[in-house]
Amino acid sequence: MLIPSFFAKFSIACLKPFISVSPLLRLKFCLYYTHKKSTVSITKNGKNLYFRHLTFQEKSIKYNQRRDKMNRFKKSPVISLKAYEVKTEKHSRVEVKGRPFFSLTYRKEGEAKIKIDNKDFLSRKNCVTLVPKNKTYTTQITENTNFFAIHFDCYDKDAFSTPFVLENVSPHVFELFEAILLAYSPKKSCNLECFSLFYELLSEIEKTFASKNEDKTNPKIKRAREEIEERFSDVSFNISELSSLLSINSSYLRREFKKAYSVTPITYLKKTRMQNAVSLLSLSGFSIEELAEKCGYASTSYFIQDFHKMKGCSPLKYKERYLDN
Repeated sequence: MLIPSFFAKFSIACLKPFISVSPLLRLKFCLYYTHKKSTVSITKNGKNLYFRHLTFQEKSIKYNQRRDKMNRFKKSPVISLKAYEVKTEKHSRVEVKGRPFFSLTYRKEGEAKIKIDNKDFLSRKNCVTLVPKNKTYTTQITENTNFFAIHFDCYDKDAFSTPFVLENVSPHVFELFEAILLAYSPKKSCNLECFSLFYELLSEIEKTFASKNEDKTNPKIKRAREEIEERFSDVSFNISELSSLLSINSSYLRREFKKAYSVTPITYLKKTRMQNAVSLLSLSGFSIEELAEKCGYASTSYFIQDFHKMKGCSPLKYKERYLDN
């Protein structure tokens, strides 16, 4: 099992993914918390799945706790979310054109064969599947199936770019999918409860990936990742130096690192630097030259070039669009 490329260190800039998006969203946030009590009890078949009625203070704390669990996923705040329960009968393989959202599903019953980028995936009962945004794929339902589907979008065009099927997830993952489905309402454009639960779901998925891969990864490859995360701001640090430090061949390092983390060491280094750049952008007072230096770039132009490649715009434009109130 490979950890998808989007499991990288998060940015503190995304601690405010909702209330800083737009004045309209901030207004809805305020209206949502106008009353001292929030009606958020989610019940099914007489069973309270998640919450009683929470006070403003209690709900704020619970919301922040869930959001803080998001660890590496938080580098790309979610901006839209829809939830469905789908039942599909057995059918032959069909092509699904790329859709303008990411799809995360939990299969309750049945089985489906999915093919993305010429790679085959088998989604069975108790599996979580991710299909990236704008990705055309084929699917074949081999057994009548019932599944939860969450369609979402986020700012970072590179986030959630690696498809996966995660098998034998914990019961808590199922509970979170179900709670999101019950909390979701298409009439609410700003459903903070759904966003909060979704962040917890992503955090739970990340923990599952980590536990499945921890014992399989070569200790030297683990150390390579740790070195990158600790020394990314060092202008003199590079992958050749990392190979020498670990006493392994550069080609071997590249191959094994990608096998473990789904990205090459140099890509992981660049992503780590960019995530730090986004964090620093949320703080005032840094020039582009200072940002470049703090992120391990000797050249400001190379820093701007890499930032644009990974984020789709310049650092200042990114700050203007996503971080400024």
